[in-house]
Amino acid sequence: MRFDSFLIELVATPAYLLTAFIVVLVICHLVLIKFLKLSAVAWKRVDYIWLSMAAFGLFATSSQVDQYLSGQLLQNLEIPRAESDYRLLRRWVDDAAKPESSICIVRERSDFSPDDFDDIVHEQRSQCSYFKSLNTNMPSSVSYPLKPLVELGYVQYLGTTNYESFYVETLEKYASEYEEQRDLVLSRALSVQTSTFEFLMMVFGPLLLCLALALRITKVTAEIQVEKKKLKMGA
Repeated sequence: MRFDSFLIELVATPAYLLTAFIVVLVICHLVLIKFLKLSAVAWKRVDYIWLSMAAFGLFATSSQVDQYLSGQLLQNLEIPRAESDYRLLRRWVDDAAKPESSICIVRERSDFSPDDFDDIVHEQRSQCSYFKSLNTNMPSSVSYPLKPLVELGYVQYLGTTNYESFYVETLEKYASEYEEQRDLVLSRALSVQTSTFEFLMMVFGPLLLCLALALRITKVTAEIQVEKKKLKMGA
């Protein structure tokens, strides 16, 4: 057996399920037609039973479709998008920490330097050290389950951005996009998880559909027999 439960093995194996359907069909014919010999009114009441079973089986199938599609969307779109958002952020950190970036390049005062040259250089060096620290501490990529940025070595820049704000603002934008996408992934992952009720629907749904079909086919057999009796009586 592939599964610990015989019931799960039954509904998960088409051959076993088909066998169960045939057995139930034979039992329905024997009990309802041969032994009980239901009246026309009783057969009408059977309609309520098999239609209810079929409806429950349909709802169970809908739940499985929702979980399957949510799982596919999670694996093929949402997780790759979050990983891509992180790579974009990580690439920005790497570019900002390079010696040739505008915040890390070495600058020297000249006769044409502004009066606040020292303040500009101090701010640039502060940001350069910040990005170099991120570049050292943060991993180059992430995978599911996605960790929050605070667990990946990311810290918010606390220095000034009076002269150089582009690098920090862009970094914060990329960080926000990653966290938003990560929250979406976690939310989607919760919808993929199977609750106890959904599990019961998944297990009993196919069985109820089998029983509903068996009852409906048995009713057709009974109706054919009734019509044959009418024809004989008319002859």
